[in-house]
Amino acid sequence: MKEATVLYRQGRQHRWLIFILIAYVLLGLTYSIVTPLAETPDESEHYRYLQTIADRGQLPIMVPEYDENVTIEAHQPPLLYLTGAALTGWLGLHEADIPPENPCFSFLPDDSGRQHVYLHSPSEWPPQTGVARSFMIMRWLSVLMGAVTIVLAYQLGQQVYPADKRLALASAAILAFNPQFIFITASLNNDVPSLMFGAAMLTVMITAVSNPTPLRFAFLGILTGLGLLTKFALLAFWPLALLATGWPIVCYLGAQVKPTWFGNRTVSDIRWSSLAIHVGLVAGLPLLIAGWWYWRNYQLYGDPLMWEITLAAKGAVIARHGSLTLADLWEFVWLHFESYWLWFGWLNVKAPPGVYAVIALGVITAVFGLVRLLWRRHLAVNWLALGFCALAVLMIYLSLFNYIRTINWTGYQGRLAFAAAAPIAVLLALGLWSVAGVRVAQSASGGLLVLSVLAVPLLLMPAYPRPEIYLPAGAVQRTCARFESGLQVEGVAVPSHTQPGDTITAVLYGFGLADSAEAETAVLQLRGFANEVLAESSTPISWEKGEVISATIHLPVPETTQPARGNVTIGLRDAVGNWQAATSATGRVLDMPISAAAIKMAPERPLLPQPQVETAVHFGDELLLIGYDLEQENDVLQLTLYWQALAPMTRDYTTFVHVLAADNHVPAQQDSQPHGGAYPTSIWDAHEIVADTKQVSLMEWGENTRLVVGAYDLETLTRLPVFDEQGTQYQHDQYPLVFP
Repeated sequence: MKEATVLYRQGRQHRWLIFILIAYVLLGLTYSIVTPLAETPDESEHYRYLQTIADRGQLPIMVPEYDENVTIEAHQPPLLYLTGAALTGWLGLHEADIPPENPCFSFLPDDSGRQHVYLHSPSEWPPQTGVARSFMIMRWLSVLMGAVTIVLAYQLGQQVYPADKRLALASAAILAFNPQFIFITASLNNDVPSLMFGAAMLTVMITAVSNPTPLRFAFLGILTGLGLLTKFALLAFWPLALLATGWPIVCYLGAQVKPTWFGNRTVSDIRWSSLAIHVGLVAGLPLLIAGWWYWRNYQLYGDPLMWEITLAAKGAVIARHGSLTLADLWEFVWLHFESYWLWFGWLNVKAPPGVYAVIALGVITAVFGLVRLLWRRHLAVNWLALGFCALAVLMIYLSLFNYIRTINWTGYQGRLAFAAAAPIAVLLALGLWSVAGVRVAQSASGGLLVLSVLAVPLLLMPAYPRPEIYLPAGAVQRTCARFESGLQVEGVAVPSHTQPGDTITAVLYGFGLADSAEAETAVLQLRGFANEVLAESSTPISWEKGEVISATIHLPVPETTQPARGNVTIGLRDAVGNWQAATSATGRVLDMPISAAAIKMAPERPLLPQPQVETAVHFGDELLLIGYDLEQENDVLQLTLYWQALAPMTRDYTTFVHVLAADNHVPAQQDSQPHGGAYPTSIWDAHEIVADTKQVSLMEWGENTRLVVGAYDLETLTRLPVFDEQGTQYQHDQYPLVFP
């Protein structure tokens, strides 16, 4: 009967563990889908690391210049990224498919603007391809590693308190339902394998110390090596692994001081040959597995940990200026605590303050319970296992404290202690159990489950609403203007072309930073090359806080509009017609009205010239001179060049006409962009023909004087190569004109 009862209880405990795992996996998959790509800390950089291996077949190299790095995470050990490249490299991982950054995001934790760091598109939803599918595969691999960690936390709980498996269940549940644990393990981040390997190393350590065998220590050595290839933080566990091998010596020394704790031990109790084998396995196997990585770093950077090169590359963003102060430590405590439990996104999606207060009460209660346990010793715990759990947490936080001596608040994040997440969960469960028994520990884990579930509709979905998160589309130029009335104008979608008599249909996209007190007037203007106002239109708009709005404005283009590169501006006007003040996302005061987008004001009809002199001269593979007209009045020559665009151009080329004397000096010239810069080459359509008029003085015209034309890039002064129809290049990349 007693045996049947035990079997029933064991089956019940296993069913609860399965429930915890299923609930966690469902939550993890939900978080991974609801959270858009790259909206977890550093996820895009971790992905670029993986992508570099998949594309180039080599590890990324870190350089001191921040912007010249392929990935700013190149200092991380490579195990996760090698695995990811093997799993997803076949998908075609093009960097251009990684979502572009959102210029309207400020990176300030308390910012009231939209909470997505990147610009997203519906292609991120199933059925995904390429980068999006690769992201999801890696996220789901992370969820799997999170599930393994939960099982290991359960095992740790059993080791610490073998008398009642309900503590193990509470430990697993506290870890599994920590909202931040779910959020991070639903992302691509090397914090995930580090917490799995950290928990595995600690579990095997305790087992090996309790029942030492070469096989167990070999397994510990392998896990340590894999951990060292995962994250530098796990270096803090290596001394603990070596301590486990030398535990017989610790027991002998302890017995000399406290025989009631360690028993009566002598030197003869130490099996030196076994100890040497165990030390060799735990010291040697990590070197065999991970040593190549650290040797590579030493060869490349003169530092196995890449610390100096990392500071050089990332210092402007992460380096601490000045010594660590008490104020810094206090900031570390609250930021680390809150981000350990629930601070989603890039530290910009938080719960209400009361949530953290309740969690803090639970943590304080657990700490009090641990102190009470040490004082009263009223629970039959395995003190060896408990000691190793406490040492693991201590080692991680000593490592983190050393880290923040050099690194600013970016090093305060709770996830940086996740290598010890499993033992922390065990200690919290044990502390709560010590104070008020199993019910309190179970209630705490149940409360975390409720919080994790509610975080989806109350925090994640409002932060990343669909389809609103896809507006405006990534192609829309961002203005990111924050007006006094509480509206952020993110961008204005306008057509790339217009012409006289057309109507420009523009769509304004905004986000409510605060409720509008009354309807505001949004004003759209079309301005010419000289910034003159050509047309204006307006529409009333209103919004609520957190609302994504759009407003369509129709702007008629006057019949008299001349060809030019124009500009569409946007602003809000008050009741008396004054422009409302606005700032950028970072607080810079903006000039009013704000330039929203450039627009090509094309001619009413295509130009079909009949030049006096027809030519077919190629200027690179971008411009074709099809002919020209010459008209002389007194000593002034007016030259009209007829250019045809062979392809769309990205540069504004300067064209020139030079009068060359016999000795090749230039007595007269005109260098200018077409139409005096009003109609630059970068807005020309393919095959479009443009007339380019220039004037030069002929006062110094003499025998053997020539007239030449060409084109160059003003930034580099590099001329476009000039070829005739047969492909022969003209000298000095200039074409000599012939007078008709």
